[in-house]
Amino acid sequence: MASALAKRAVAKFVRALPMRVRKGLLRELCGTAAPRDAYAAFQELGRRFGITDVLVPGDYGEIEGALADTAILATYAQTRRWSANLAQIAGEFFADHTAGSYLDIGANIGLTTIPVARQGAITCKAFEPEPRTFRYLLSNLRRNCATGNVETFNLALSDRRGTIAFELADDNLGDNRIRLTDRDGSFGEAARRVITVPTDRLDDVLRRDALDGPIAVKLDIQGAECRALAGGRAVLDEAALFTCEFWPYGIRRLDSDPEQLVAFVAERFVSGAILEGEREDAPIWQPIGEIADRLRRFARAGADAPYATCELLARK
Repeated sequence: MASALAKRAVAKFVRALPMRVRKGLLRELCGTAAPRDAYAAFQELGRRFGITDVLVPGDYGEIEGALADTAILATYAQTRRWSANLAQIAGEFFADHTAGSYLDIGANIGLTTIPVARQGAITCKAFEPEPRTFRYLLSNLRRNCATGNVETFNLALSDRRGTIAFELADDNLGDNRIRLTDRDGSFGEAARRVITVPTDRLDDVLRRDALDGPIAVKLDIQGAECRALAGGRAVLDEAALFTCEFWPYGIRRLDSDPEQLVAFVAERFVSGAILEGEREDAPIWQPIGEIADRLRRFARAGADAPYATCELLARK
């Protein structure tokens, strides 16, 4: 009650100021606000005037996305980058090769595809199931990848072919995901809008012998990673570089066991690294057995921690 009264009092005071003073106050607020607060204000004004799509400049070019996105596009607007560590690791992996294949499974609006695709000799395969996000992906690739070396797939990769329920987040548009249950969870999943998207097995979409080596894979599909593994072993077994979000909450919500992902990495790769939080330090590579043990401890600790997530890197 007190907060509402205070807001009304402030609004009444501001409206009573002369127009010139209000404009000066607005300019000062825009100039001194922290980037996160400034972008939140921009989003609020956009909603007021019915703006849904925006074009944001940055290190990967002009990127189109939803104004409502408080995660991926908002970060790109504030920092001019997204997942800079992963872009650098993939770039270094392909640097000494005249050919290769990059599979971006969970490409979203293209910020993890474009930096690699700019190495024109690399063939990229980008997978994004949500229709509106897929349209942004196509637009951003046309605008920022002149070599035409990206093939796109508007479907969700899983362990079977058909269609599947897909739930949409309201603001973190990187958290759209396959739905297997309508029970509520830590992110208000029960209230999310649900659509139907096509799904398929990676091994039925791509043939290993049709992919130029070496192969790098980025797998980030909000807990459905184990299901994609089950449907894509022939292709994924050939990856020389593998990066993946490790999110125990999301994996368990899709009735999978994080150990499936740990075992896949432990059995096929030689070394790995784990990136936690939003820091962009260089990865510290360790023997894959040590990485597997750390992931198992992370999964146990994260059983009751829905926000616990890390980025897994593995190489042969």
